[in-house]
Amino acid sequence: MFKRTFLLTAGVLLVTGCSSTNSSDDMDVKEETQSSVENSSDYHAKVEALQEAMMEAGIKAEEMTDQYYSVWYDVIYEDEVQIGGNVAKDFDTALYYQYIEFSDDGSIEELEELMASVETQISDLKSPPAEYQQTYDTQLEMYLSLKALSSLAIEPSGSLDSFTDDISRLVDEMLDANNKYTVQLPDSE
Repeated sequence: MFKRTFLLTAGVLLVTGCSSTNSSDDMDVKEETQSSVENSSDYHAKVEALQEAMMEAGIKAEEMTDQYYSVWYDVIYEDEVQIGGNVAKDFDTALYYQYIEFSDDGSIEELEELMASVETQISDLKSPPAEYQQTYDTQLEMYLSLKALSSLAIEPSGSLDSFTDDISRLVDEMLDANNKYTVQLPDSE
């Protein structure tokens, strides 16, 4: 990409230099070409920032779902479980107390803020340059899995088995998308 942009820029400069008049159309082409290089570089940086933000949110969501799983499992197979300063004897109460614990320690707010940032960033990348289209599509796939995972991290649902199956599937989808992203990401300018 850099070589093609460089050759295009050099060609525009050569044509402009050979012309006897320096028209505004020639200047517009030069500015557009330079702007394209800068925009591509900016887009690349934004793509990388989005991926980092999604991974951070995914890690937070997975930590929370792991804790929900632990509490849920423990209350099913033990007489009671202590969560913070509360004791639960059934899974609905245990999950509620864990939710309160996440609310009190700021985990839910942190995950919601991370997701809001991801949503803003992915919205900013809606019109990718052609060479980033595959990368954008992959990041969109990852975002959809992340969104479902974060929903389960804030409000778990289903049975313990379906919850763990959903978590496992969503984490696998995110990891697969991350691997695709790594291969598809064009080199930076």
